[in-house]
Amino acid sequence: MSGALYRATKGPRDEQCDGTHRHATHTVLFALVIGAVCWATTTAWGGWAVLGWLAFGLLLAYDRLGALMLVPFGIAAASWWTQIDGPAGLGPAALTALEESAGWLGIAVAAGAITHCLGDALTESGCPFLFPLPIAGETWYELRPPSLLRFHTGKKVENWLVFPLVVLGCVAAIPGVWPYLVEAFHSPGSVATASFSLETR
Repeated sequence: MSGALYRATKGPRDEQCDGTHRHATHTVLFALVIGAVCWATTTAWGGWAVLGWLAFGLLLAYDRLGALMLVPFGIAAASWWTQIDGPAGLGPAALTALEESAGWLGIAVAAGAITHCLGDALTESGCPFLFPLPIAGETWYELRPPSLLRFHTGKKVENWLVFPLVVLGCVAAIPGVWPYLVEAFHSPGSVATASFSLETR
């Protein structure tokens, strides 16, 4: 579908490619549409729709990134599970907890897609974020920062800086982890508190 859309809409200066990778799904238009669809379906059908969207996201992540993605999904599911009242787990309590995300999940999906596009815009290939707005003869104009601020995917910057920061951010986002880190940082016996005490002396 992305390739067909690219062939039908590409401008005179757009590159000659199949239009599949980083095209239709990497635009603000797609982010808003997919967010709206997610919002509408979860609002209409509640917890089951939320569960369906989560399963869909897991399948996409597994297809693109492999079994490694099962780890953060598993951690997130386990931490969410501990927040459910009652031992029944997969019963009414779980469905009620899922329904609390209905509607809001659409906003998260749209924000996640936009964030992903902005991240891809930092790479050498750029990202056609503003499609279908024509810019300089291109319908699929790739936004990118100045050359000094770009990086190649799969190289040192991504492997040794971006990926570790993303992993740390995911761990900090697990329910209960951030308050624990803040408390550990400010506790009397922490390394940070000890070094602060030495500096003030």
